[in-house]
Parts: sequence; structure tokens; C-alpha cells
Amino acid sequence: MQYQRTSVICLCFLLTFSVQAQKKYTVLSPDKTIELNVSVADSISYNVFLDKKELVGRSVISFKTDANKGNNWKVSKAKQSFMNELLYPVILQKSASVKNIYNQLRIDFANGLSLVWRAFDNGVAWQWVTNNTGSYKVVSEQAVFSFDPNGRAWYPQEEQFFSHNERQYRNYLLDSIDDKKLASLPALFDLNGTKVLLTESSLFNYAGMWLRGKGAGQIQAVFPNYPKTKRVTSDRDEQVLSREGFIANINGPQAFPWRILMIARTDKEI
Repeated sequence: MQYQRTSVICLCFLLTFSVQAQKKYTVLSPDKTIELNVSVADSISYNVFLDKKELVGRSVISFKTDANKGNNWKVSKAKQSFMNELLYPVILQKSASVKNIYNQLRIDFANGLSLVWRAFDNGVAWQWVTNNTGSYKVVSEQAVFSFDPNGRAWYPQEEQFFSHNERQYRNYLLDSIDDKKLASLPALFDLNGTKVLLTESSLFNYAGMWLRGKGAGQIQAVFPNYPKTKRVTSDRDEQVLSREGFIANINGPQAFPWRILMIARTDKEI
């Protein structure tokens, strides 16, 4: 009886500790129609609501370098901020200026990594940041996007990690996209009439993001490892013959590419 009582007390303690260890953050778009929820515990996950309806289910993300040992997601600091500015593109576009308005959450971890989230009126994005000095390698990155399996995708399917970005966009039922279907970016998803365009930006000194299905409506990012040996096959084509055991070789602090979900209620908004 004493053993059973001790076991129950220990279990209650562990459950209480688990609840206390989990940290949850909410970031709203400036117009409050998009809600981003971020949960930090033994892993990091997020979900997205549009007009109070779930658009992206619980999805796990992670990032690891050989300088940041283990997945120690102990939060040392979390800060929210607001930005409202005009950007003036160096290269002329349709507009002379671009409104840049968002709410931001920055989470700093005790392991030297930081995670920045932004919620706009037309989407959400996240970016990993390292504060490491010296040379180090990015070992892995995980990014999952959990969509309604009954949705559809316009999916630029590829044969391999080599593309001229001129692929046919195949219209698939999301539930039919498995790990054998590789795609480049951008990819468009129709979720009960809401369009979600998945893409990236600020891609410097890092592998481009590709996509594969996981089944049940889940899409996962795929990052080809750093080229070890290459061969030029034509004036514009370079074939990778073998790869290293890491994604990128970095020197000093760096902000990594943004993972972007652009959200539109109508096609013209895209």
C-alpha cells in the first residue's frame, strides 16, 4: 500500500512538472483574424487558426547544429513586438513601397538558438537564428505542415533534388501525397476554399527547402545535404555526385531562411 501511494505521488509530481515545463505563446495578426499558437516543451510545435477555425493542425519543427548539443528547448527569454514600416525595394516592382506590418514573437533558448515568429494579416512565418561564434555545421532541420487531408494541392512534383523550376503543377488530393512525391517551391494548397502558399525567403548559404508528403494531409520539409563532389554537365547545370553528412557549413552568427505560409481567402489575394 505504501508503495502504491508513493507511486501515485511520484506520478502526480511528474504530470505537474510536465505541465509547468510546457510554455505556450499566442501571436495574433494585426487585424486579429489569424492566430498563431506556439508550444515549447520537449519539442516545439505550432498551429494556425483563421477566423477562429483551425487551418494548420499541430505541427512539429526543430533545428540542430553540432555546436548546440541536444534538443534542449529551455526558454531563457521570450519577447513580443510590433512592426509597422514602409519598405522601398531596390529593384522596381509594381509598387514603389511595400507595407510591412506584423506582430512578432522572439524566443531565445538556453542552448544558443533563437526562434522568430511573425504574424501578418495574410500569413505567418518563422526563422531560426544562431548566436554561435566560429565554424559549425547545421546537422538537421525539421518543418511539418499539417493540413486537412481532404484539401487539395497544386504540387510542383520533381524527380530529384535538381530543378529548373519549370515543373507541371499537379493537382493532388492532399491525402494522396506520400513520401515518394518530392516537390520544389512554391506549392499551393486549397483547404476548404482558403488558399495557403508554402514558400521560403532569405535563402543564403543554406540548402533550399523541398517538400514530401507524410500522409494524412501532412507535408514535411526536406533539405538536401551539402554537396561533397560535383560535376558540371552543361553551361548552366551542375550535378551533385555525393553529399556530406550535414545541411550547411556556417561561420559565426546567422539568421536562416524564413519558412512562410501565405494565407488568402480568394485567389486574387495571392
